[in-house]
Amino acid sequence: MGGGNGQKSATKRARNAEKLKEPKGSQLKANAAALTMKCSVCLTTFICTSKEQQLKDHQENKHPKSTFEQCFPDYQRA
Repeated sequence: MGGGNGQKSATKRARNAEKLKEPKGSQLKANAAALTMKCSVCLTTFICTSKEQQLKDHQENKHPKSTFEQCFPDYQRA
């Protein structure tokens, strides 16, 4: 004999609970590793996917006397 609706609901709840579990461990190490761009004037770190415009805005607002190349000498334009 097949299972009733109560049994089906219980197994579905159990499966969904496993899917919704948060991953074990912390993402802090991965976040820290992604901070690869660094302003050489103030040593502020930026995530590796930062756009050039965001870095230029930082340079213009925080270090108007410095050039973009002085702030980010390691930046490679795509």
